[in-house]
Amino acid sequence: MIMRGSLVLLLSMLGKNAAAFKPDFFPDSIPDPLAFYYFNEGSGYDLKDSVSDDSSAGTVLYDEEHQINSVHTTPNWINDEFFGMTIGCGKIENKDNPSEGAIQKDYLNLKDVNYGYTGHWAWSVWFKHEKDVNFPDKEREQFFGHGDPTQPTSSLNQVHIQFENDGAVRAIVLDSDDTDVSDLQLSRVVETPDNLNLADGNWHHLVVSTRSDGYDGYNVFVDGVPEASSPNGETYSNPADSDVWLAAGGDPIDPVGPIRLCGREKADGYDAERYFRGQVAHFAVWDSALSTTDVSNLYYTYTDEYGIPKVDKAPASDPTPDCPSDPEPCDICGGAITNPTALVDIAGFPSSVCANVNSDIANQACPNGLTRDFTCSQALEYTQLIDLCCGGFTKR
Repeated sequence: MIMRGSLVLLLSMLGKNAAAFKPDFFPDSIPDPLAFYYFNEGSGYDLKDSVSDDSSAGTVLYDEEHQINSVHTTPNWINDEFFGMTIGCGKIENKDNPSEGAIQKDYLNLKDVNYGYTGHWAWSVWFKHEKDVNFPDKEREQFFGHGDPTQPTSSLNQVHIQFENDGAVRAIVLDSDDTDVSDLQLSRVVETPDNLNLADGNWHHLVVSTRSDGYDGYNVFVDGVPEASSPNGETYSNPADSDVWLAAGGDPIDPVGPIRLCGREKADGYDAERYFRGQVAHFAVWDSALSTTDVSNLYYTYTDEYGIPKVDKAPASDPTPDCPSDPEPCDICGGAITNPTALVDIAGFPSSVCANVNSDIANQACPNGLTRDFTCSQALEYTQLIDLCCGGFTKR
């Protein structure tokens, strides 16, 4: 045990950056990131990492052969109404007939960060897909990639996010110890529902994180809500209750090469038909997992800080056919709520919900297409909410 502890300590020291940085509006519960890019330079090709204070840690790159009716002379910097200056990946001049105008394609190349040395990691980014227009030769859009580009995405030490043509977000994760699931597509490849409407021209928040309970697996969050997971549909499950738990992620991972956004690099270079078209802002990466509470709080903190319109989530599934019309409430606090107004400082949880949390949670389960058990287990993730609502006068 002493040797193992020493090894973990050594890895921790090697994996951490000497500098510490975190945006001042981040919740205290969110750890300091290993790297953070605002993408707000406004000119030139260099991108600054605010943690290392390296003004050229990232670069906007392009393949001259992929430009259509144009020559790449400058990145597509955009002054956004919410984030201020942001980087636009690519540019389409003629919105009505893209093929007849100038088309610019490029991608973001960020320095490698040793986030996966313990097996627990997360990254977060905001994106805004241009609405009703895309590259005319698009096959699919590769949004994120990290791993040896000479190897297929089915090989070890790979992390990829793809935007599918049907609207789903496809995630591929394989760490250094995922040989047991490398041939199990349902474990290493997961997809969100295809009805999230992420190409609507609005800002959306994407987070990919390994499980915060330390078990194998990972979650994909969109706008503060888990939308996909490995194993499939098991975000809130307790792995200890499962006879067989096969999941990708959760063990040490060391992808080769830089982190890439907005394009798909392969052995022979970048794929001309897999660029992302839209804006990107605030990319962060951590060497620890983010919990469902962390991600929800981070999303609502951002929407409050920048005035970004919150996304009204569609029902997670069809209403449960045999759900009773007047279900018994799930009792979170073991009694009445004593101090509902204390909830005011928790983003995303208005006091009106807290005041009747024991009954509202159950009553909203059926109309929203969720089972009562699932909704209760989801509510139990928010331990800070329970502490404040119960106020110590009723048991947890």
